Parts: sequence; C-alpha cells; structure tokens
Amino acid sequence: MKSTFYLAAAALVIALVAPAANSQQRDLDLRFHVPFQFSIGNKTFAAGDYQITYQSSFMLKVYNREDHTSAFERVGPARVPPLR
Repeated sequence: MKSTFYLAAAALVIALVAPAANSQQRDLDLRFHVPFQFSIGNKTFAAGDYQITYQSSFMLKVYNREDHTSAFERVGPARVPPLR
C-alpha cells in the first residue's frame, strides 16, 4: 500500500513539474537598444529599440519598438566541431 502511494505521489510531482520546466524555455522576451544599422536575411533595420520573442520551435521574432517593423529568424542549436 505504501509503495503504491509513493509511486502515485512521484507520478503527480513529475506531471506537475515537467510542463512548468518546458514552458519556462518559451518565455523569451529580450528588450534592448541597438546603436547601429543591421540586417536579418534581406531586411535592413535602423538603429533603435528592439524586442526579441520566442515564436515557435527554432523561430524568433525581432521587433522594432519604434517603427513597429519586424522579422522572423530561424535559429537552431549550435554545432560544435569534433575534437581531433
């Protein structure tokens, strides 16, 4: 009886903690000032205040907070070359 209770308690803890850990990864909201012109893909952005937010798997949104223009940028995990 005790082992069933502990197993149920452990399953409940995992069910409650796992979604919270996953959702924290997606709460990206960076705000910063860029003092120079830059490009994303074929779109050029002026210097100004920007916000980067997580949109979906491997997709970020870069948003100019002054003129309300935006671009989406596909991102992926960094690749480390193998050691020789």
